[in-house]
Amino acid sequence: VATAEDIARSVQPSQWRSLPLQEGLQGSETWAYCPFADLDVAEYDNARSGLWTAGLLIRRDANHACRYFATWSPAGTEIETLFAVRQCCKIAEDGLGAAKSELGLEHNETRSWHGWHRH
Repeated sequence: VATAEDIARSVQPSQWRSLPLQEGLQGSETWAYCPFADLDVAEYDNARSGLWTAGLLIRRDANHACRYFATWSPAGTEIETLFAVRQCCKIAEDGLGAAKSELGLEHNETRSWHGWHRH
């Protein structure tokens, strides 16, 4: 069984893609996508059908340090779509971080009605 680091080391230079940051930000990030297996999603979710792909999305920074994100998406999903989803997750993470620091909310208080309304 390979680790995420092993997989990142095996990515060919031609597989790395420079993708632009979200609107309003300048620059780009370098990403690679490594799909593992196409699986019948009905085995995991009876409400869905068709093939879905389990994979690994890898972000490489200027120092060649990597961050890894597991993916589960309909077969044939393009890296640009996976990248866009990751950017949305990053926006949510940043928002929770801001809520915790600026509003003085503790870690779990940002996730509940009670946490927001008792302050």
